[in-house]
Amino acid sequence: MDAHPGDARKSQRLVAGLLLVAAGLLGILTGAAIIPIDPYVDIGSDRYHHLDITGWGWFRLIVGVATTLSGVALAVDRRGTTVLAIVIGSVSILGSILIFPYHPLPAAITAVLAAMAVWLLAGQLRASRRGSVDRV
Repeated sequence: MDAHPGDARKSQRLVAGLLLVAAGLLGILTGAAIIPIDPYVDIGSDRYHHLDITGWGWFRLIVGVATTLSGVALAVDRRGTTVLAIVIGSVSILGSILIFPYHPLPAAITAVLAAMAVWLLAGQLRASRRGSVDRV
C-alpha cells in the first residue's frame, strides 16, 4: 500500500518544521543565557583581552525567534515559506558556527538540527521544481 506523494512531502515539511522549531528554541535559550554573562577574559603571555559576546547573544536570540517562527510557518503549505525557512535556517547555521568557540555544545546541536531541516527542505524544493518542469 503506497502512500500518496503529497503525504510524504507534507510529512517532510512537518519534520523540517519541528527541527527548525527545536533549533530555534535552543537558539533562544542560548541567546538568553549569553546576554547576562560577564565578558570573557583572554589572558596571553604579555596582555589580556576582554571579549564581550553580548551582541552575539542578542543575535542568537533574534535568529532563534526567527527560526522558530519559520518552523511554525512551514505548517502552511506555501512555496514562499519553504524558501524563507531555508534562508533563516542557513543564517541559524552560520550564527551557530560563529558562536561555536564560546558555547560549543548548543551551537553544534543547533547547527545540526537546522542543517537537517535545510537539507529536507532543499530536497523537497528541488523535487517540486523538477515535478513542475515534467508537467509542462
